[in-house]
Amino acid sequence: MNKISLAVNSVLIIAVGVLYYFHFSGKKEEVVTDANLLANRDSVSRNLTIVYINIDSLWEQYNYVDEINTILEAKKNAMISQISSKTSQLESKLGTKSETFQKKVQDFESKAEGMSQAIQQIKMQQLQEENQALEQEHMEAQQSVAQLKEELGAQLMQEEAKLNGEVQEIITAYLGSYNKQHNYTFILAKGTGGGVMLAHDALDITSEIVSGLNKEYEEKQKEEKK
Repeated sequence: MNKISLAVNSVLIIAVGVLYYFHFSGKKEEVVTDANLLANRDSVSRNLTIVYINIDSLWEQYNYVDEINTILEAKKNAMISQISSKTSQLESKLGTKSETFQKKVQDFESKAEGMSQAIQQIKMQQLQEENQALEQEHMEAQQSVAQLKEELGAQLMQEEAKLNGEVQEIITAYLGSYNKQHNYTFILAKGTGGGVMLAHDALDITSEIVSGLNKEYEEKQKEEKK
């Protein structure tokens, strides 16, 4: 029994030793990692460089945005034209039916005295049913136009979101390429939708970015025309 006990104790001592080794060797590695992280952080902090872009000015001066606005304006005008055309067609159709119905009413009124009461009731019932059908058709026409407006409006919003997303991607990609040469720590956004409330004018790189983006846009336009 003593031999077994000693053997178990020996195993426990070895196990504790192994755990002790891994525990403290792991701790040492964590300390080194943290030290390196802090050193890197201190280095970045000491060399911190921040600039900003005025988003509103960029969108006003970037030529590709002008192209997008032209595209969206054309789509908007096409949408308005399509809605106007459908409205005119429906109004013309309903107008013709309404005139025909009014003539029937006038014809009935002029001949009603010469009709028997039974015939009058039948004619009046027919006119009422026709009037209800005309009102139903008018309501359906309004709903049709409203649905067209909603569908085309949603399409226009999706197109606008898509094009704006493309602009954002182009700007982000350009800034990534631009910053490889300048190594700014932060490039912030000031203006509508930006998080910067106040910044010194000396940190404004908007004109430089706009110039670079427009140059890139012009080169792309030339390539597409070839």
